[in-house]
Amino acid sequence: METEKKYLNKIICLFYPSLLNNFGFQSEKGITFFSEKKAPNIKQFLAELVTEKQVEKLIFLNYPQQEEQLNELKTELAKIDRQITNIILFHLENYDLLEEIWSQYLICPSCEKIFVKQTFIQENGQFICPQEGKVKFSSTTVAEFNQNYWENYFKNNKILLEKILATEEKTSPLRINRLTIRQKEELFSGEIREKLWEIINNI
Repeated sequence: METEKKYLNKIICLFYPSLLNNFGFQSEKGITFFSEKKAPNIKQFLAELVTEKQVEKLIFLNYPQQEEQLNELKTELAKIDRQITNIILFHLENYDLLEEIWSQYLICPSCEKIFVKQTFIQENGQFICPQEGKVKFSSTTVAEFNQNYWENYFKNNKILLEKILATEEKTSPLRINRLTIRQKEELFSGEIREKLWEIINNI
């Protein structure tokens, strides 16, 4: 009976921008992560976890991203008598910080990881993805992608958060944890990683 009470008792949605290249979302005892890129079939993924009954905290990485995915997730969770219990949101302290990051770094349109502009923009203005070598983009393409990325990130998260709150809180309280980034140095020092794990472990 104890196992029945504990498995999948925390369902967490973690929404974060592509500022953490090497966070390393590796599953460990009692905690597992869902990434749509690695396991696109949410129904099969949940079915396997239910069979194992070993995971206490399930964390969805930037998922759902669309209302259709949210509806599917809620449906599949309801089948196993579960629902979203927590949300973790990354929050930039102010717009000036975003502009500072934007002026010095860029997000690759291919791998969606962050890189220093001066290091990876060639003299002819092209950007070559450091992860995938031969994949090239013009500076205009990269700039447009980055602008759209940030606009969509904040807009989609706001819409999804409102929809999750509107439905999940009718049945039980939903807890929201905000992780505030105050300086760009926090992103690369490992400090944010430590803070995030502290939040996860305390949920």
